[in-house]
Amino acid sequence: MYKLIEPFENGKIYKKDKKDTIKDIYRDLRYFNTKNIKITIKDIKTGSEYSYFIIDKKNNKIKI
Repeated sequence: MYKLIEPFENGKIYKKDKKDTIKDIYRDLRYFNTKNIKITIKDIKTGSEYSYFIIDKKNNKIKI
């Protein structure tokens, strides 16, 4: 079980593995029009925190 703690704590507990939890969090956050975002989730059982960057490859354009 995981809980989102960054960019804000929403109080929702995700009862899936890490991969599915990250997908669910991205679906929840896309209503805020976030394209590239850093999230931190916390494992409720162990207390460990994990940080991830979600990058929207489709709309992310890098010019050199």
